[in-house]
Amino acid sequence: MDISNTTKDRLKVFLKYKKLTNQEFSEVTGLSISFINALKESDSIGSSAFKKIYMAFPDLNLYWLLGFQGHEMLNENNPKDLSRLKEENEYYKNELIKKEGQIEMLMTLLNNKQEK
Repeated sequence: MDISNTTKDRLKVFLKYKKLTNQEFSEVTGLSISFINALKESDSIGSSAFKKIYMAFPDLNLYWLLGFQGHEMLNENNPKDLSRLKEENEYYKNELIKKEGQIEMLMTLLNNKQEK
């Protein structure tokens, strides 16, 4: 499959592949209906939104969504690819969790500073 230019484009390709509307995507992920349309051409998805997407769609290839080559879905028919993709997805999942923790820590520090 040809890779789309932006995360927004790739997300739209994924939704089309899964035959999901923006409303259904919103319900499954807990993200707002306008989330996809609000993505800018800057091609960034915050770690919180990225985590929600991953948790809702564990079969989504995060490597692909981030803009690297491959197919949008994990290839269950190829054990070697599936193993590699699962490892990569686990790595990115852990990185998101770390970043989320760092953000929470910074928000706490900021809130404490503002209270003083």
